[in-house]
Amino acid sequence: MGTMQGKLLYLTKKGMLAGGIDVEYRHRQNHGSSLGDYHYLLSGTSALDRQHFSSPTNDLSLALQLGAQQALGKKTILTAMWTTTYNRLYRNEERWRADTLDLANSLRQCDDLWKNELELMGMFTLGKVSIGPHLTLSHLHEQSDYRRGRLDTLARRNLLLASPHVELNYRIAKQQGLKADVSYVATPSQLIDCIGYRDDTNPLYIIEGNPGLHTSHTLAAKLYYNIMRTRGSQSLGIGLDYYRDYDPVATVLHYNSQTGGYRSRKRNVRGGSRWQGTVDYERSLGERLQMKNRLNGEWSRSYGQLTLVDDATGLIYNRQSRSYLHDRLSLAYDTEPWHAELANEFTWNRYAYSDAAQATQNIFHYELSMHLRYKLRKSWRFTLSPMLLLRRGYLSPSMNDTPFLLNAEVTYKFTGGRGALLRHLDNRADITLAANDLLNQDRRHASTITATSHTESGSSLLHNYVTLTLRYRWEPKK
Repeated sequence: MGTMQGKLLYLTKKGMLAGGIDVEYRHRQNHGSSLGDYHYLLSGTSALDRQHFSSPTNDLSLALQLGAQQALGKKTILTAMWTTTYNRLYRNEERWRADTLDLANSLRQCDDLWKNELELMGMFTLGKVSIGPHLTLSHLHEQSDYRRGRLDTLARRNLLLASPHVELNYRIAKQQGLKADVSYVATPSQLIDCIGYRDDTNPLYIIEGNPGLHTSHTLAAKLYYNIMRTRGSQSLGIGLDYYRDYDPVATVLHYNSQTGGYRSRKRNVRGGSRWQGTVDYERSLGERLQMKNRLNGEWSRSYGQLTLVDDATGLIYNRQSRSYLHDRLSLAYDTEPWHAELANEFTWNRYAYSDAAQATQNIFHYELSMHLRYKLRKSWRFTLSPMLLLRRGYLSPSMNDTPFLLNAEVTYKFTGGRGALLRHLDNRADITLAANDLLNQDRRHASTITATSHTESGSSLLHNYVTLTLRYRWEPKK
C-alpha cells in the first residue's frame, strides 16, 4: 500500500486559489475455503461441496483538485471546485471445487472509473438573511471488463448527475436564529449490478445481475430554530427534518420450493420516508442547580420486499411504520465538596405492519441513574453511580428485565508529601480503585426489527470486575 498527497494554497486580496493531488495504491491477497453439506429432503439426496479460492486485488486511485474562491464586496462570496478522479480495480479470483478449477464461477474483473465533478457554491447576504446555493455536477465514465464462466462482457456507461443543495440562515435577533437546508442527492447503482451475470458458487443462494437498474435519489429538508436568554442562562433549540427516498436499490429473493434454494437479484423498489424532531432545552435553576432536557422523536415508513415463491412475479411489499420517542431529563447540583446528578431517561419504539401476520410491537426502555461525587481535602475523591433499568416489550422473556446496577470508585491524587518520590509525584499522578457492576446484574441486549426480519440477541461479557489504575502526567521541560 502506498499513498502520496500534495496541496497548494495561494491567497489573493479577496479570495484564494487552491490545488491538490492524491495518489493511492493498494494490493490485497485473499484466500479462503468452505465445505458445504447439502441435504435435499424432497428428493432424498445429499451432496458435499468442497471449495477453496485465491483472490488477489489491485486498486489504484488518482485524484486532482483545483478550486477558487472570490469575494465580491462584503455580501457575496463565490466558490468553484473541480475534481477529476481515476480509479482502477483489478481482481483475479480463481475457485476450485474438489481440487478442480471451477471455470463457471472463477472471475476476472477490471473496473475503470473516470469521474469529473464540478461544485459551484455561493453565499449571499441580504440584511439578516444569508442564502447559500450549492450545485454539484458529476460526469461518470465507467467501464467494467467482467469474465465469469461463459459470460465475457465489456460494459460501459456515461452518467451525468446533478445534486442541488440550498442553505438559508435568518438572524431574527441577536441571540435568535433560524436555519433551513434542502438537498436532493443522486446515487447511481453499481455498474457490476447492472450486468446480466449469474453466480451459483453457492447452489442454494444464486446471485444474478439486473441490467434494468437505474439511479436512486434522496430528498432531505431540515429546519432548525435556536434562541438564548441571559435570564436563567436559558437556551432552546428546535429541529425538524424530513427525508424521502426515491427508487432505492434492494435485494429481492426468489425461493425454489423444489430445491430449497434462493435466487437473489437487486431491483429498484418503493422508497420510504421519515420525519425527525428534536427539542433541546437547558437552563440554570439558581447558582448551583442546572437542568437539561433533550426530547427527540421519529416517525418513519419503510417497505420490505417479501420473498417470491417459485414462478411468482412482481413485488410483494410489507409496509413497516415505526414511531420512536426518547426523552432525557437531568438535574446537576454543584457545591463543594459535593457534586450530584440525577437523570431520567425514557425510550419507546412502536412497530406496525401492513402484513397481518406480523403483530404490532411496543418496546420500552426506562433508566433512572444517579452520579454522586465527594471530594475530601485535596487528595481524595469518592464516586458512587447507582442505576435502575426497566426493559419491556421483547418477545424473549429473558430480555424483559429490571436490573439494578451499582458502580463505585475511589481516587487518590498525590499532593505534596515528604521524600523525593512524593515530591516528584506532586500534582502529576493519581491512583484509582474502581468496581464495576457490584451487584452482578448487567446484561446486554440488542434487537433489529425491519419489515422482513426480527432479531433479538444477548451477549455475555465481563461486567463484574475491579480495576486499579495509576495515571502519571509528564510535563514538558521548560
